[in-house]
Amino acid sequence: MELPSSGVSEPVRASTELRVIGTAKSHDVLLRVLTDKQPCKILDVPAGEGVFCAFLRDRAWDVHAADIDPGNFRLSDVPFTQVNLNRRLPFDDASFDAVSCVNGLHRLIAPTVAVSEFYRILRPEGRLYININNYSSIWKRLRFLATGSIDEAIESQFCIQTIDDPEANVRIPLLYPRLHAMLLIAGFAVVDVRPAAVSTRDRMLAPIAWAVAALGRVLPSAVRSKLSIDQANALAIVGGGAYAFIEAVKSSR
Repeated sequence: MELPSSGVSEPVRASTELRVIGTAKSHDVLLRVLTDKQPCKILDVPAGEGVFCAFLRDRAWDVHAADIDPGNFRLSDVPFTQVNLNRRLPFDDASFDAVSCVNGLHRLIAPTVAVSEFYRILRPEGRLYININNYSSIWKRLRFLATGSIDEAIESQFCIQTIDDPEANVRIPLLYPRLHAMLLIAGFAVVDVRPAAVSTRDRMLAPIAWAVAALGRVLPSAVRSKLSIDQANALAIVGGGAYAFIEAVKSSR
């Protein structure tokens, strides 16, 4: 699924005329990785208008959609459930083989609840596929140093929703080290982290990112652990693009 170019806060139109909230190519790694996965029963949440659901459906996945805003969802042949990811999900324990959460965790006031619920509804060894805005890239760090603003969408709280629920209209700068900690606490094992939507600008800034990562490695291990430097300065993050792809597996506690 090739996405046309667009600005950060504008919807991107795919060939299906469904909107993707994000930059051009925000789904590039996600689509590439899941193309090679065996189809199974998956929950896509938040589903938005259904762009990723359509991608999965067309590849014979048993896809179920969920979102806080039913007014955006536009697929009639994919089952949809209205949910609030800040609350307990209306699904039984171990009822899905996989969960995809695409560009959504930064839209929650309680992302720890969502991650814990993903663990609960996944079957043993179930997979969690996350695409997140990468607020720890070297570009975002330099932007914040120069302007004091990490992202215009965070400052404006711009959201494309059809409902006025305050919990559907929020953005937070969720950084990868915090997400990594949430996943481990919930019981997941992180098995893959990749940069997504890497631009020419990101490639030009790569030497600075490498230097920052190298500097972090010379710090004492106790300091790196306390400050989560190894997660923040992983090259897929500090040297990554506008987004990051994370794959986690439900491990036995």
